[in-house]
Amino acid sequence: MDMLDTAADALKNGQTLIIFPEGTRTQPGQAPAFHRGAAAIAVRGAKILTPVVIKVSPTTLTKAEPWYRIPKRRVHFSFRVGADIDPQAFAALGPAPQASRKLNDYLHSYFIKELAEDERSEHR
Repeated sequence: MDMLDTAADALKNGQTLIIFPEGTRTQPGQAPAFHRGAAAIAVRGAKILTPVVIKVSPTTLTKAEPWYRIPKRRVHFSFRVGADIDPQAFAALGPAPQASRKLNDYLHSYFIKELAEDERSEHR
């Protein structure tokens, strides 16, 4: 709880945080599992939440391979910035635990949809 409050206070003081809601690296080909910490922090103190999809080609730094295995070709990172989300709209839905759960569910659905779109565009 102290870490959540400290992070929320940083946001309230105008700082920026980058949080990966998975909490760990996702296995290639598997849907990410989100933890509520990022959503709990956003509900407690964020004025705005900006979702960013990061695509890496070729894949690297996954759980499926050692960190020291360097890809044969140069790694390319692309970032797709989504529309801002107002976390306080979720805070208004109920107590903090319930609001965090709803925001987390929304973010999980958002990223699953975005990742599926990436998959479709790769196969075109």
